[in-house]
Amino acid sequence: MKTLLLHEIRDRISAKGHAEMPMRQVTGVCTDSRQIQRGDLFFALKGPNFDGHDFVAKAFELGAAGVVVERDAQLPAGVDLTRMLQVENTVNALGKLAGVYRDELRGTIIAVTGSNGKTTTKELINHILSKRFKGRGSVKSFNNHIGVPLTILGAEPGDDFLVVEIGTNHPGEIDYLGGVVRPDIAAIINIGESHLEGFGSVERVAAEKSALAKYVVPGGAVIVHGDREILLRLIGKPDAMTISFGFGENNDMRITGLESSQGRLHFTVNKKFEFELPVLGEHNVLNCLTAIVVARRMGFEMDEIAQALVDFKLPAMRLEITPIGPYTVLNDAYNANPASMRSALSVLSKYECRRRRVFCCGAMFELGEHAEQFHLELAHQIAANKIDVMAAVGAYSQAMVREAVSAGMKQTCCFAFDAADQAAAEIGKIIHSGDVILVKGSRAMQMEKVIEGIKHLVSHGQPKQMTKA
Repeated sequence: MKTLLLHEIRDRISAKGHAEMPMRQVTGVCTDSRQIQRGDLFFALKGPNFDGHDFVAKAFELGAAGVVVERDAQLPAGVDLTRMLQVENTVNALGKLAGVYRDELRGTIIAVTGSNGKTTTKELINHILSKRFKGRGSVKSFNNHIGVPLTILGAEPGDDFLVVEIGTNHPGEIDYLGGVVRPDIAAIINIGESHLEGFGSVERVAAEKSALAKYVVPGGAVIVHGDREILLRLIGKPDAMTISFGFGENNDMRITGLESSQGRLHFTVNKKFEFELPVLGEHNVLNCLTAIVVARRMGFEMDEIAQALVDFKLPAMRLEITPIGPYTVLNDAYNANPASMRSALSVLSKYECRRRRVFCCGAMFELGEHAEQFHLELAHQIAANKIDVMAAVGAYSQAMVREAVSAGMKQTCCFAFDAADQAAAEIGKIIHSGDVILVKGSRAMQMEKVIEGIKHLVSHGQPKQMTKA
């Protein structure tokens, strides 16, 4: 973030400030009092389990240049009122500051949304563009009403590009975030059965995701997964170029050949251009094609892009191949929904192994009234793909075992656990030397605990015991 004076920020967010406000320089923005750096402006946000106003005094102790608080908030006694900006709502003020700051950025702003693969696509774009340009992408998966403004405010004036990941779990969120970001390039990479609890149907998910297109600046570009016709129908942006990608013949950029071997994808674009990507998962070829289209829009040649992809690595907990003693673990534990579960299952079913394929699958969240149906369908697909062992974790685990057995799996090869720590404690009774073990589930399931259980098993020769809450 470029350096601003405290009173300049006061004016930009229409805040009320002290008459004797000092000429303090603000060099960054922070919403977590534990991470404050000297010179930061601390936004006191209210959450379900915390209230940032309780940490205003600590923020000043750690060197905050100022704080943004809500006008009706109770504040600790003795805090420095001269460096305090008062607003109606601190979350809205954060978004407002980001929106104003976005107008001062001269680099190309690229926004990525979709039901699956947003973080991987963002990292692919960032990886390619960084070979020639100066820029950055969203930190981790900062893609909501707090993370997106922080990403914008984290950009430097001299950056050539910024890649912003945009997520949503309820109607209207893309409208808000799109208005803050106003991208030069918007990539709508896919739609699927995600966040159905908030949207009710895939059609409503598509409507929400495609809303990003209307915030693209005039003369910009909308990059869209053209195999999903509903997305093409919903995008109405006459003052921006639409570029479609996918497998279908009508796409502007399409995959015309695809082969996969252990940990590598080899694919052809438009029957002419050859690429190799050192990752698992054929679904990642579309994430990569999105990045290729963005890079072409930014002036890259195809051979330059191909060379840039050679050393790409997937983000953490996205189909990471992790050897642990005599086991091979495919760590896909970051998150899950029905579409990403199907993609991961496809990877496991094709992965070469010396012994057995084991799928340790955690529950999928935010599926609303469809939740049980999707879990039963997953169990049926696991059986149909000839997976040797299923360890289901979460609320629907018992039902998944019954469904898998009825679909042909052996009862002795199906296990049900209430939580990841229970699965971690029992994993040693399930897996055998030489097994390939896929671990995946929604973020709240914390399925990485199962992987920690496997590590403990290897290092201590016994399963890790559960800890009582």
